Amino acid sequence: MDPTLAVDRILETGNLTDNLRDTEANWLIEWGVQHVRALVEPIADEEAGWEVVSQLMGLMRELNKLAATATTGNIERLTDDVKHFLGHYAAVFATPDHSQSADVAELVASLQAAAPIDCLQRVVSFAAAQGATVQRPGTSSGNTPPAEEPPAQAAQDALREGYAPDYLGDDHPIDPSSM
Repeated sequence: MDPTLAVDRILETGNLTDNLRDTEANWLIEWGVQHVRALVEPIADEEAGWEVVSQLMGLMRELNKLAATATTGNIERLTDDVKHFLGHYAAVFATPDHSQSADVAELVASLQAAAPIDCLQRVVSFAAAQGATVQRPGTSSGNTPPAEEPPAQAAQDALREGYAPDYLGDDHPIDPSSM
């Protein structure tokens, strides 16, 4: 898939950053653009590529929401948002799911008094670092997926297995047999 089309979609979608100020919004857009290129470039099938773009944009919406939730002081909601993001991140980037890690409580506590940009960066850094700490089959350092299953393939596999993020809602079920 042509990554330029995916980048254009991210740049033209306003609800990815509607809870954020300019600094945070720009950081989130740059983060999404950086990752969408690597995720979709190896995908030949256009439809599968757009599914991966949709998954990444869902992650961006979750970060947007999470930054807003962090300012409310609602620990339970923030914890739920962080856990949901971590699970979704694991599916999109083919990393282990650390949404149930004991370290999540410490992460959430650190987000309560943090500026929105710090919230975004801490959650993404936690997700990325957690994925890098586990030795995955077919890798030497644990931070690179096996050659036979790049992140884009893992996202496609998650979709085939019926993973549907909450942001799609009930009116957008994913039928694994249609993939």
